[in-house]
Amino acid sequence: MICGSSSALDHFGKLEHVNIALAEAHDQVLQLQALGSLSCFYKRKCLDLVTSANYSLGCLARAQRAAFVNPAQVLDGAKRLTHAAGHACKILRPCAAARESQWHHILTALRRHALWQLISDAQHEIE
Repeated sequence: MICGSSSALDHFGKLEHVNIALAEAHDQVLQLQALGSLSCFYKRKCLDLVTSANYSLGCLARAQRAAFVNPAQVLDGAKRLTHAAGHACKILRPCAAARESQWHHILTALRRHALWQLISDAQHEIE
């Protein structure tokens, strides 16, 4: 075995994991973007949330290409973004469904304050 080839394989394996994690984060951000555009409550706040998620994803993609960045840090960031975007999707899913529902006005009254707080919390988690 050539000296150093094991570490090269380890590095390649880490990069593969980073690529997979970034793809998962990208999928979650796309889902968040779709739900945010369907959302009927707090349209601007939802769009701010999507903008923050897209910005974070772009930062991670640029960091992945940087030679001096530790792949483990990018992997961790991608996993955190995936989790945060998934959490935000869970929050927005009923909101997006309400747009198509006759219960829109009832849900608006019941969820307005709680939803605002959840969306704000999700945006802080993504940032």
